[in-house]
Amino acid sequence: MTLPELLSNIQASQRVGRAEKFTSLTGQAASEKRDIKKSVRNITEAKGKAAEQSKRQERRRGIGRLTGAALGYGLAMAFTGGAAAPLLAGAATGLGSFAGQKYAGDLSLGKAEADLKKGLFFSQSREDVTTSEADLNRFLSEAEKGFRQRQLFSAVGDAFTGGQLSKVNFNKLLGRDFSGLLPDANVPSLERANIGSLTRTRIVDPTTGLGGGNPFINTMSGAKNLGSDQVSDILFGRASRLGSPLS
Repeated sequence: MTLPELLSNIQASQRVGRAEKFTSLTGQAASEKRDIKKSVRNITEAKGKAAEQSKRQERRRGIGRLTGAALGYGLAMAFTGGAAAPLLAGAATGLGSFAGQKYAGDLSLGKAEADLKKGLFFSQSREDVTTSEADLNRFLSEAEKGFRQRQLFSAVGDAFTGGQLSKVNFNKLLGRDFSGLLPDANVPSLERANIGSLTRTRIVDPTTGLGGGNPFINTMSGAKNLGSDQVSDILFGRASRLGSPLS
């Protein structure tokens, strides 16, 4: 082989080697690009899962808070016969609220991982992915801390509410005063006066409602005599069909 042929072969080998290397680098760049896109997708999915988990746990916390506060307040009232002091009622309500929230569970979001591999290309994109991953993990940590703070603050607020609630007079608030609930509408005042006068002056027979066979006479001036059937109607609640004794 002559020298020119040897040099030609060497140059050809170099060209092939450079082409193979270029092809290899191109393939590596494409692979790293796919890896970066996958890392970005991982961060996006982790963010969505964390948001959904936060909403679900917040709903559970609300249910636990309401149930625990109600049980605490109810037990305080039950053990004191409905006369719990505001401090006791508030403490029981707050403790019940906090216990209910803890029973519902704390917020645990874990740590997001982009799963980004090392590479030679796209340094700026890699830096952006790394920054997004760190920001997301910091946000998740703060969300967990904020959830625990809301548990405590909610319990304190419920304790205050329970103490104030124990001061409320619900019978007065709801107007449940039964003293005037049953009206005397069926027996006019003059007819009631006849009953009172008759029962004070004569012994009334419980069987007939009469007192000796003679008509009763009302002691009120201007009132007319009542017959035995009228007296019986008055005494046994059938006054609705009677007219006034003075008519």
